[in-house]
Amino acid sequence: MCRLGVLAGRKPETAAKRGQLVVVPVTGAKYVVDIIDFAAQVTLKQRFENVEENAIEAVYEFVLDGRASVTDFAAYVDGREIKGVLKEKQAAKDKYDDAIAGGGGAYLLEEDKEKPNVFSVSVGNLPPKKEVLIAITYVVEADVTDDGQIRFTIPGAPSNQAEMSPPSGKSIYEKDVTSGGVGITATFNMSSNIKCITSKTHPIMFELGDEPTTATVSLAGEVPAQTADFEILVKTADLNKAMSKVQEVGDGSKIAMLGFAPQLDCDARTECIFLVDRSGSMDGASIEAVRNTLQIFLRSLPEGTLFNIVGFGSSHFKLFDRSVEYNDTNLTVATKHVSKMAADLGGTEILPPLMMLFKEKPIPGIPRQIFLLTDGQVSNSVECIKAVRDNAGTTRIFTFGIGSGVDRELVFGMAKAGEGYCELIQDSQSMNTKVLRQLERALKPALTDITINWGNVSARQAPHILPPLFVGSRLIVYGFLKPNAREGDVVMKATSSAGPITVSVHVNPVAVIPGRQIGNLAARTLIRDLDEGRSGLAKSTAQQVQAEIIALSLKFGVLSKHTAFVVVEKRADATEGTMQLREARLLPAGTRRGAQTTSMLSGGGMTGFPVLPGAPRSSLFTLKKTISHDLCDEEESEEEECCLEDDDDEEEEEQEENEDAYGGAPPPPPPAVASSAAPLVDRDLDYDDLVLKADKDEEKQCAYAPPPLPRAVASSATAPATSDKWAERELMAIIIAQRANGSWLTTVLPVLKVDPAAAARAMPAVIASSKEAEVVWATALACAFIGSHFPDLKTQWSLVVQKASRWLAKTLGTLLTLNELEVLASAFLSGMPK
Repeated sequence: MCRLGVLAGRKPETAAKRGQLVVVPVTGAKYVVDIIDFAAQVTLKQRFENVEENAIEAVYEFVLDGRASVTDFAAYVDGREIKGVLKEKQAAKDKYDDAIAGGGGAYLLEEDKEKPNVFSVSVGNLPPKKEVLIAITYVVEADVTDDGQIRFTIPGAPSNQAEMSPPSGKSIYEKDVTSGGVGITATFNMSSNIKCITSKTHPIMFELGDEPTTATVSLAGEVPAQTADFEILVKTADLNKAMSKVQEVGDGSKIAMLGFAPQLDCDARTECIFLVDRSGSMDGASIEAVRNTLQIFLRSLPEGTLFNIVGFGSSHFKLFDRSVEYNDTNLTVATKHVSKMAADLGGTEILPPLMMLFKEKPIPGIPRQIFLLTDGQVSNSVECIKAVRDNAGTTRIFTFGIGSGVDRELVFGMAKAGEGYCELIQDSQSMNTKVLRQLERALKPALTDITINWGNVSARQAPHILPPLFVGSRLIVYGFLKPNAREGDVVMKATSSAGPITVSVHVNPVAVIPGRQIGNLAARTLIRDLDEGRSGLAKSTAQQVQAEIIALSLKFGVLSKHTAFVVVEKRADATEGTMQLREARLLPAGTRRGAQTTSMLSGGGMTGFPVLPGAPRSSLFTLKKTISHDLCDEEESEEEECCLEDDDDEEEEEQEENEDAYGGAPPPPPPAVASSAAPLVDRDLDYDDLVLKADKDEEKQCAYAPPPLPRAVASSATAPATSDKWAERELMAIIIAQRANGSWLTTVLPVLKVDPAAAARAMPAVIASSKEAEVVWATALACAFIGSHFPDLKTQWSLVVQKASRWLAKTLGTLLTLNELEVLASAFLSGMPK
């Protein structure tokens, strides 16, 4: 991702003594976003002004998401646009130097060869009292949320670099950028009808286009430069439908983009390996938190899961020789092992245990997932990330960085390379929540062994190796269509726990849509394949690979490590005098100085979008076009309203996740369309995930929230007031008594403070007729007790109770519904002495 650039430099006369920075003011900025399904093209325009008496060379760095690529670079000087030219890197640098030496202006954009995803912009020979508008265009794939919405994010700027000044005088670029602030306009062109668009971070307005699949979004007023992320969520009518789009590039060749997101209605079977840092630095609260988390983790696994635990430090060892079936016997062994786990394995060596696991061939049809917990730093982070990337086709990695000293480049880089997620854990109490949140993602059904048959649509595919596809995510595949490509169906085949899966999508090479982001993203994907040695080509030398990368970069206009954009401004009057160097340092928000970071906030790009002061996390918008009435029918409203409380928890989790990387009130009347930064809504109200969807003639309102988890047997009784620490211990005592199949024996009743004899007398007659009556009743009481006593710890127990609910439903059959059982269990518990 890349934030708004802040140009700064050292004063020449004091640089050697004090290293003082001089800020070159950013006097305005604007984002223009064009999204076609998942392919986003973003242009950031920034206006800079040299307020000094000398000509300057200003340099700043920014970080891009690993999936993004710069595709255009331009400078606007004296009202003229000067387009950048993409050249081999050394040739571009020579042209830059020659232009400055001749008294002209020059602008250079390049990627750092040593630092992944780090780019620099040089503004050379900017005359005194002059302004320049810099435009950077990049492409990136938008993200998909767990609840099936498309998410586009621009991460916020560091707080110490969020200042923005108005121009010192009248600017000729008033129409191009927002003076003293930031503007944004985004257009959407989707494959299915747009149902609603929301922002949790900023007030927005949107207008539907001539077709219900298109829309334009803009901010409701100007926004001063501050530090929070900007995020847009788009809900479409059929996000899971396979899609295809075709664009044409400059030489007349065509590129297809395919999207697959099949839904699986089956139980997921997976392999989960817990890779635990047991080095000396983990001693104390960290290793204690790991032990507690692992105990809950073990009880959250569904039947049929394969699992193992690997400890590492200077050495490493596995609990089981290979991952074993999850059952009561193996659960007992693992429980004893975890209870004695200590931080006693010396230093931190991650690569050897990783390579040991990668050498073990995964079982066909069962995706392998590794959960890595570490608090340390390693000297070979590049090798670790490469090992993960090389095995991403078979293994997904979730990483958890513990404490302030963790190597962020390592944990973020491994998660991104392994198609997983990263969480930063600053205190031991948040470990349970964050690890189990990712486990819930990992347990979703997945497709493995994915292949694409292009048939008559002859094409070169990128990426060449396709990773596993998990429910809730989407696979994007690009095809460089060959001249003989004809209209036809492209077929995806894969393996799942439910058996073979086949999905087809129709591709018509003649049905070309305008734009160039698909070609740019396809080229970027192919370049990454080449760079990582996964292109499927015969073995080539490093020089041959570099030559092909350069050729692709120049053909498709996509920046690479071996090319650079250069802009040359020829001046009638050469700028004379000594040019002063102005250096910029641009760090991701929340990153310690000197640490390189790869942002996990997907689907954005250049980081640095500000927040409107006091803006609610959700914003209201006004429709200027009519939306069909089925957008918010009564049935949907009821279902969504009942899970508003759950959604609050999800938003808090989402906010935590973003900081680490990657309500119940009725909706008010629609606000008036605003043209300034004036607040649109009452800031005292909480509009979490609130969406106003209005028809001009027939207004209908609903609260949108992600679909609830499968209904578990739980009481809505008020939880007793207990401290978090005590509540976690009490919850742990109950969870640890659960069996592998999800049930509890009657031995759990004393832990629930329930008299076994009283429970036996109160057992409903319909349950007494079941084959495991006592276990059914004990399990129902345990679920009801957990739900009523620990609502604030739901993330920790939700998978445990879901597993119990599945066992109850299977055991009871048609005797009793889970709703009826919940009522009976809750009634018994509510009647017990307090």
